[in-house]
Amino acid sequence: LSELALDDVRLLVVTKSVPADRVRLAAAAGCRDLGENKVQEAKQKSVELSDLDVSWSIIGHLQTNKAKTVASFAQEFQALDSLRVADALDHHLQAVGRPLDVFVQVNTSGEESKYGVTPDGLPALLRDLAHHHSLRVRGLMPLATFTSDTATVRSCFRLLRTLRDQAR
Repeated sequence: LSELALDDVRLLVVTKSVPADRVRLAAAAGCRDLGENKVQEAKQKSVELSDLDVSWSIIGHLQTNKAKTVASFAQEFQALDSLRVADALDHHLQAVGRPLDVFVQVNTSGEESKYGVTPDGLPALLRDLAHHHSLRVRGLMPLATFTSDTATVRSCFRLLRTLRDQAR
């Protein structure tokens, strides 16, 4: 972290299951970046809190039938894991004439129960995303193993760093 400036660090406050009045309190305390994993809940809160200067991120797996809703209000999507979802988002974003920042979700744990593009599939997905003009790839997001074994978790993040370096 010594290489990072304070402006490089951003706190994303996840408001999952938190009522809008409490989210309003978080915004009053200075929280500006809000995240939700349920698209309908995020959309509803974005309408209820439209008077606030906040931005909304969708986190977690996205079904293509929710892409239109995401395109209508979100500023960021943190779990892009397939070309199919990218196609749907890009189509709806072009219709409303705006871009969306995205993070590509990579399954660095290799667990079949988790979403995310495989490490081997990442280069092809990144090449294909270059043709989606409404999607602005901002980085990669790992799906690491959930364990107390620090070495195992670190290996997931090392793999992501290697993939990032290769993608550059």
